[in-house]
Amino acid sequence: MKKTAIIIFSLIFYLVNVTPILAKEVEVNKDHFPKELRIEEGGEIYIVESNYLFEEIPSPRVALALSGGGARAFVNIGIIKALEEEGIPIDLIVGTSMGSIVGTMYGSGLSTSDMEDIVSKVPFEGMFDINLPSRESLVTTSKVNTFIEEISPNNRLEEFKIPTALLSYDLSEGKKFLHTQGRISEVIQSSYAIPFYFPPHQTGDRFLVDPGIVEISPAKAAKVLGADFVIATTSYDELPYQEYDSPGRAAARFLSLMQKENGEEILNKYADIVIETNVGKYSFMDFKLANELIDIGYKEAKEMLPIIKNMLRDENISLREHKVRPNLDHSNKLMDLKYNRLIIEERQFRPIFYYGQDQFLFYDTLYKSMINKGQYGFILDYGHLETSVLTVGEERIEGHLRWKKVSDNLDFITRIKVEDRDGLDFKSGIKYYQDNYTLEGGIASLGDKNLSYITTQLDLTPLNSSYLRGKSNFLVDYDGGYLGSLIEGEARWKISSIWSLRPKVVFNSTDGKILSPEIYRGSDIDSFFEEQVSLEFLYTHNIIRTIEFLSIMKLSNVSVYPFLDYQSSDYDSFAYGLGSEFNFELLGVKPVDFKSYISYDQRNDDFNFKLQLEFDY
Repeated sequence: MKKTAIIIFSLIFYLVNVTPILAKEVEVNKDHFPKELRIEEGGEIYIVESNYLFEEIPSPRVALALSGGGARAFVNIGIIKALEEEGIPIDLIVGTSMGSIVGTMYGSGLSTSDMEDIVSKVPFEGMFDINLPSRESLVTTSKVNTFIEEISPNNRLEEFKIPTALLSYDLSEGKKFLHTQGRISEVIQSSYAIPFYFPPHQTGDRFLVDPGIVEISPAKAAKVLGADFVIATTSYDELPYQEYDSPGRAAARFLSLMQKENGEEILNKYADIVIETNVGKYSFMDFKLANELIDIGYKEAKEMLPIIKNMLRDENISLREHKVRPNLDHSNKLMDLKYNRLIIEERQFRPIFYYGQDQFLFYDTLYKSMINKGQYGFILDYGHLETSVLTVGEERIEGHLRWKKVSDNLDFITRIKVEDRDGLDFKSGIKYYQDNYTLEGGIASLGDKNLSYITTQLDLTPLNSSYLRGKSNFLVDYDGGYLGSLIEGEARWKISSIWSLRPKVVFNSTDGKILSPEIYRGSDIDSFFEEQVSLEFLYTHNIIRTIEFLSIMKLSNVSVYPFLDYQSSDYDSFAYGLGSEFNFELLGVKPVDFKSYISYDQRNDDFNFKLQLEFDY
């Protein structure tokens, strides 16, 4: 087994290191930097990349200064939508932090309806990866930067429909910095790079980070860029506690006060109109509430419109009909994000550790069996090539190779498994992707059997808290004989305002060629069972409100449910009990799930209690 493992690791190392040589590389002249201006305003110097688009804007110039605030900054989309509808001119945009991301999407040419659709569908929890061990940051952001660039009609700032600038803070010189040119994926990082959590953006000798503490709503930066009239937005937080008796709470309170004090001083002096949004009860991490936040921004802006129009009239600034922007089809980009098919142009190496569920890369089942031992390995992502290696002690070693984007909808995939009991197994084939389903087919060697396989997966988009998911693995020998299948399914239906029904099923006729994932929660589990059925009654009322820590961590999705399970192989078994679960989230990322249950196994007249920690690092 050890010799085979060495061969697998050697093959993976060869593929990973030969690929960059085969790929066409473009040399970047790191000594070339765009021309910069140093502009003094209100006693401080702004370093500004020169951009002729700003210089050519006719006066009077109306600027939109978009504030940050994490998920709360989605109010900016609603504000832009309201301003557009009423013909309020927007000649230039300045964004900071999350406001930069919203400003980039709009400035590049996206319609507000496209922006709404994108932020309501994007699975933000899948866009960040834990970045440990690393001295750079807690999470990586390459997927976010690449995705924003790919959905934008223009991917360089200097090509935008509306001149757009991204405000950041230069740690090297201690001055504010304004990006007005460059590729989105290369420069947007600078504006939302919160030190420790997100990596700073380095350009030459500069290290650029989120300027939220010193200018959360960039009204002053808009004036620096030549704005004559500034419409600024806010999305301030309110801490969910009144006592500051711990270092974390005290630090969060101090930063919040400094941010608000600096922000209000700038707004009072440089903003002509401020659209204040009441989002204090929302969290930095409430990305799943994007539609609610957009609606708040829209309503607040609508109420302010009579005042805005009067002020523009006083300044002799005419209203302007905005050109209708076409809605674009982003289904392929969203699909790439869903299936982790984005092509990242930098090499990414991540150690991985799983605990609580058997990830089993080789069989790729819908359900994951419980396993109370750690699984270790790494993922290496470089361009089109993704490589994964996973071990479970000395029991099993797995390798997974994927060449992404053979075409828009096809990937090439090879899986290898080395196990003491079964020796070396492999699968190799082509995987086809669509938004709601995937289809994979190829050849395989399982034990002493050479065969063909077909794997299908169905994942219908959730609608009103309902969904339907299914996965099937079919095995056929080379002569066309049917060898069996593993079929899994899960659905969820809302049956009342506080109750939902979640049935699950597993059917296995492969005679042990594929082990069944376990959904049965009794005390007597048969690894080769043919049928399993589970029925859960989910109590969806908020038992406990979201609990936040330091404004960046929270416990959420707390639920309890009674369940009834059934399994059948050589005998029938029933189990019923009570389960509970909740998520632990960091900056909107969901790395840890907690599950527990107590059940009664009817056949064995036995109680069973388990606490499950699903840790995905």
